[in-house]
Amino acid sequence: MYLEEKIGSIMGETSAYACAHERRGFYRDSLSMKEFDEIYALLAADGFETVFDRNVADNRYVFCRKGKETVHLSFLDCLDGIRVLMGESEKVLTSCGDLSAQGKTDLHLMHMDYANQFSHDNGLGLISTLADGSFLIIDGGWGRDAKNLMSFLEERTEEGKKPVISAWLLTHSHEDHYGNFREIMTNYADRLEIQNLIFCVPPEVLFSRGHYQDRFLVDAAPVLAKEHNIPWTVPVAGQVVELPGVTMEILYTAETYYPHHIGDDNNASTVSMLTFHQYGDTKVLVSGDLSDNALNHLVMLNGNTLKCDILQVPHHGCSGGTKWFFDASDPRVALFSTAEDKYYERIATNRAWNRYLLTKLHVEKTYYADGQYQLILPEAGK
Repeated sequence: MYLEEKIGSIMGETSAYACAHERRGFYRDSLSMKEFDEIYALLAADGFETVFDRNVADNRYVFCRKGKETVHLSFLDCLDGIRVLMGESEKVLTSCGDLSAQGKTDLHLMHMDYANQFSHDNGLGLISTLADGSFLIIDGGWGRDAKNLMSFLEERTEEGKKPVISAWLLTHSHEDHYGNFREIMTNYADRLEIQNLIFCVPPEVLFSRGHYQDRFLVDAAPVLAKEHNIPWTVPVAGQVVELPGVTMEILYTAETYYPHHIGDDNNASTVSMLTFHQYGDTKVLVSGDLSDNALNHLVMLNGNTLKCDILQVPHHGCSGGTKWFFDASDPRVALFSTAEDKYYERIATNRAWNRYLLTKLHVEKTYYADGQYQLILPEAGK
């Protein structure tokens, strides 16, 4: 409590806000590195140890820990702004295996059962086989695809062994992204091992309507993690997680956007950059459903660090892309997590910024998620 009072005195009386799961935040713009260093010194004096201290673009991110207590400290250069996020965590995730492992890695855009969807679009799932034979999953799509996902995992796992998920990242709380995770935990949990679960819940005050609409990541996901003894990590900007053969860097979470309001969970999507070292450090930018102003905020913060080889086009390609974001990411491969007919019907032709991405920049190949698991890497590697 003393530490929070001291931070509050530096940040200002109106800087505090409440986050989900008993985390606490502080924010204020028009500050300097002097105040940042002052808060950092307070943490050191109180016995906190530094887990990471990184510069990304012109920003600085520090993560400290004392026992279960954690503090994430950010200096956002373009705002002269400081963000402080305090909470508790059983585990601080920086590694999910040996980065130097020599086995083969790959990346698939997951099949989505679009034929049985009312809207015949949406749903996102990316899955990578890592160099030690385990898997990385990002989202996973609707729950109706759980059987296909289990078959995919088991076919690629040594006979007689359970598939091992080194990390499963849920970008945000919409069912077309977390549904498969929920169904796997409900119906197939005994057939695989999940070693790490990663997701971030935005502060409720971030929503323009003033309350959560989809409460899965608030209520149900933590319960499932506890029931199945899965360590759960809240990702923060600047965090780097080493996986076998792949590095995952967190570039944006909901706290990064605070205090701006969002309409729904889309702009609370956790954004990450995957680097596949086996393929000449091929970079894959996973943007979830981020859109419009939040995408421009991401660019404002990260600039040319968003440059990638492969882009998961935001919000299935159906809305939200911006010229500024596409200029910054400038991929040569674009992934559209939507059905083939929707891609040709309205996404590739009728969305202005998609046309800009596909015809004015440097995209050489596009993929959509329909009918089968689409192999992206090694096919699209450098």
